[in-house]
Amino acid sequence: MNLFDIIGINQDDRGDNMIVLTPSDHMLVPDFPGLSEDGITITFDREVALAREDAQFITWEHPLIRNGLDLILSGDTGSSTISLLKTKRCR
Repeated sequence: MNLFDIIGINQDDRGDNMIVLTPSDHMLVPDFPGLSEDGITITFDREVALAREDAQFITWEHPLIRNGLDLILSGDTGSSTISLLKTKRCR
């Protein structure tokens, strides 16, 4: 997931629609809310989350996603500026 790449969270695809997220040494913040040192297992599949107690079901409203988006959008990483200067050409 691009969001976790930007933040610097390691992702390990475990198949069965599951991903293990672990902290890295290159994260934007030393402690990311919702991510323990041991990491967490996430899934985007509700059925998998219901069948596996160790997997957290992730949606746009999940604190992990919301905290990540807030981190990116409130810092320098998620900011950009564009300007256009139109002038008459000098001959």
